[in-house]
Amino acid sequence: MGTMPRRPLLLLPFLAALLAAVVTGCGSGGALSLDPVAAAATKTADEQTFKVNYSMDMTFMGQKMSLGGTGAFDGDRDVAQATVDLSGLPLPGASSGGAATVVYDGHVMYMKMPLLTSALPGNKPWVKIDLATAARAAGVDLGSFKAVDPKQGLQQLLASSDTKKVGTDTIDGVETTHYRAVVDVANAAKLPAAQRRALRQFLKGMDGHAPVDVWIDTDGRVRRESMNFNSGAGLQHTETSVTMNFTDFGAPVDVTVPAPAEVTDITSLVGQSPTS
Repeated sequence: MGTMPRRPLLLLPFLAALLAAVVTGCGSGGALSLDPVAAAATKTADEQTFKVNYSMDMTFMGQKMSLGGTGAFDGDRDVAQATVDLSGLPLPGASSGGAATVVYDGHVMYMKMPLLTSALPGNKPWVKIDLATAARAAGVDLGSFKAVDPKQGLQQLLASSDTKKVGTDTIDGVETTHYRAVVDVANAAKLPAAQRRALRQFLKGMDGHAPVDVWIDTDGRVRRESMNFNSGAGLQHTETSVTMNFTDFGAPVDVTVPAPAEVTDITSLVGQSPTS
């Protein structure tokens, strides 16, 4: 079968981190607060199906990166699918590489992207990464890796505080109330253990808190979430802006998990260093 070219595969951990940052921005657990933002996060997460479109801009070491796309989520099946525009990333071939398709099935991520096709043996279009296994191999404490579930991202809103009503806006034709809040690690104690670890990891390097704008519809569901935050210092300083729009609550979604014959499992390669 030959040796698989390494350079394109070294992009996978980077892409997985970016995609996780986006996808984990979409869900939660149970709110133990009367805070309107926390309550809306809970109600949104309770929806069995929904769709999202998102944009993300990041500046790291002076390099600007951006991505955007759409996603569809089925909580009953514990699956999700996202299409990601790679043209704004500083990756080889990204500007002409079209879109990547990512499918989550529980803790397993499948990815199909044109710039990796030539690196895959047997002309199989998909790569597979068991995220929990890769994390253990890399010595990363991910707590409950249900962060792969898109609903786990809204968990950060459960620790919201200092919530203030800003006004009203129409989002995709839906009337909403705009709130501004602060997600604060000081509120982590009221969350279950797994969510508490995830929140602390999310706020690491941000002085333990981050501002967030949330638009809530008349049914009490999140329609838009927007965050702008800085993290790290010196060469590790990162500026990030993420906006997510939630739509089609309860509507049928079509998420297809790739067949085994179309998949190359690269879990063992993801935790390796570039020199290994």
